[in-house]
Amino acid sequence: MLRVLLFVFFTCLHSCSPVREIIVKKKEGGRTVVVARTVLGPALVPGGVRFRVSPPAGTYSLTVAGTFNQWDPTVSILTNNPRLRVWEGMVIMPHKGKIHFKYIRNGRDWMVDPYLETVADGYGGKNSVFNLETAPR
Repeated sequence: MLRVLLFVFFTCLHSCSPVREIIVKKKEGGRTVVVARTVLGPALVPGGVRFRVSPPAGTYSLTVAGTFNQWDPTVSILTNNPRLRVWEGMVIMPHKGKIHFKYIRNGRDWMVDPYLETVADGYGGKNSVFNLETAPR
């Protein structure tokens, strides 16, 4: 009985957590081939941070605002990459300290990154936190 309960718990834990990676596959000669693997969320790249997001259906615009652009939701625009099935963009910034940010969907829905820790934003909501000094390079 304990084994069954542990199996159910870990199955739910795994299936209830957000998927951090998008895997794009295609059929090729009767077998399935992985075309691309894309890790979601912010990542350090030379000269800045690349953001990759898989927003809900119906998204027609996506930006990112935070401490790095004075919370301006019109400056850091993400573009749709249908091949990878993500919206992505890069923001130039030094790799120092922590940034707080949110994604803005369709110009009005402010969303946190589901893969990162959050902190109170001072307005009853939350901000995502990304530590530029401890992130993998």
